[in-house]
Amino acid sequence: MTTEPNPSSTKAWDQPAGALIFDMDGTIVDNMRFHDDAWENWHRAHGLPFDRPAFFRTTAGMAVGEIVGPYFPGASPDEIARLGEAKEALYRETYRPHVTPLPGLLPLMARARSCGVPMAVASAAPPENIALVLDTLGLRAEFATIISPSQGFRGKPHPDMFVEAATVELYQACNLAAVLQGRWLQHQCDRPAVVNRWPLAGHHRRLSPQQPWLDGIKSGEGTVRQ
Repeated sequence: MTTEPNPSSTKAWDQPAGALIFDMDGTIVDNMRFHDDAWENWHRAHGLPFDRPAFFRTTAGMAVGEIVGPYFPGASPDEIARLGEAKEALYRETYRPHVTPLPGLLPLMARARSCGVPMAVASAAPPENIALVLDTLGLRAEFATIISPSQGFRGKPHPDMFVEAATVELYQACNLAAVLQGRWLQHQCDRPAVVNRWPLAGHHRRLSPQQPWLDGIKSGEGTVRQ
């Protein structure tokens, strides 16, 4: 299992970022317990056992269809989509009154915006869940692009969404894009010169506009140091 390195001994923390790519669940908002509650209720409704810690370890970051499919191997794609949407509807119903940005998120985004640093979202959430968070918080316009499995990309642990977000036109001038998410990815990205990863939010720590790597964000800086 990949462990979180000590930032003080990791050179990557000292490299300025040319772009910020945000995961959504557990990073822009602290909503994971609402997902867990919805999954528990969904399992109970289908007469399935549910071990919350084990479920989180094995499915975190996956798209809902990737999670539901193995439970119903004979189901059609439409049926898998319906089953998955039932879980997501449970989540949205319970989380809607609680949507709030993770502490530190808005100052971090404001600093990036003032320095002309582009931002994107790469999330395994379905479009309705993304809309619930970004539109409720009024943040959609802040992001140059929003990438999700609904566009044909695989969820984590595959790096597809983050690589796509880092290689759209706005990011082609950037040598390094910082991916902000709630936990370390359990894979090695096949484009390490484009995407690097820091556990800046969610279950590990609050976002902070004073993270060392962000010190390299300066107005007019089109690329980053290697």
